Amino acid sequence: MIKAKKIFFSILKTVFLLLVALTLILFLYTVFFYDPAREEVKIEKNEIINKKEEVDVEANIPIGKRNVNNMAILLAIDNYDDINFTETKFSGRDGKIFFFSIKSL
Repeated sequence: MIKAKKIFFSILKTVFLLLVALTLILFLYTVFFYDPAREEVKIEKNEIINKKEEVDVEANIPIGKRNVNNMAILLAIDNYDDINFTETKFSGRDGKIFFFSIKSL
């Protein structure tokens, strides 16, 4: 029985060390050799808000290749019921801009 435990734990230890070694090799490969494919990005003007309120973040939102498997949940709150919470001036607009940004991915 004790010999079976020793064999089991030595196999478990070997598998763990192999997993650590392979993870380290993959990390080193990505650091030194991986070169992702370059993608051409088309930039369009964002038309969400008026010109007078436009800031530099809203001007050049990149439009990339679409992936139908992408999914995101976006919560943008601009009216809070709590009276102790200070008024947020641009949170609704920021939510719309972020929505446009992630929709273009």
